[in-house]
Amino acid sequence: MNSTLEIKELATARLEDAKILLANSRYEGAFYLAGYAIELTLKAKICTHLDIDDLFSDNPTTHSKGSLGRFRESVKTHDFFVLLNLCGLNRKLEVEQEDNIYFKENWSLLFQKSWNEGVRYKQGHIEASDVTTIINFLTEPTKGLLQWIENN
Repeated sequence: MNSTLEIKELATARLEDAKILLANSRYEGAFYLAGYAIELTLKAKICTHLDIDDLFSDNPTTHSKGSLGRFRESVKTHDFFVLLNLCGLNRKLEVEQEDNIYFKENWSLLFQKSWNEGVRYKQGHIEASDVTTIINFLTEPTKGLLQWIENN
């Protein structure tokens, strides 16, 4: 991926994949891809926040030794809290949860269901209603998580 726009497009594609899986009763896959859409959206925000192009470049000259190369390695994490800190949104998220019960309840659901990259190896831990709630939370146009990340 060479640009913030490409990362955002991939996040959108993974969210669409999650919706298709949900519609076909493939809840674990839908849950995993919904979380991956969040991860990618946060990584796009990092690019914007820090004015970095080519965050995931495979080009040896742009992904070489040096501080940017080491930074790229640190962004390979799947940890939402690390990513929130890197893009400067961690404290804003805390404030949003204090002020907005909808946001707090839905954000908490992601962690009650323990989203992380390892969920791709689990079966039977997520229900259709939970995935539906999470996807709705991500995509809600005025108060959804992905729009909130974009706007902050």
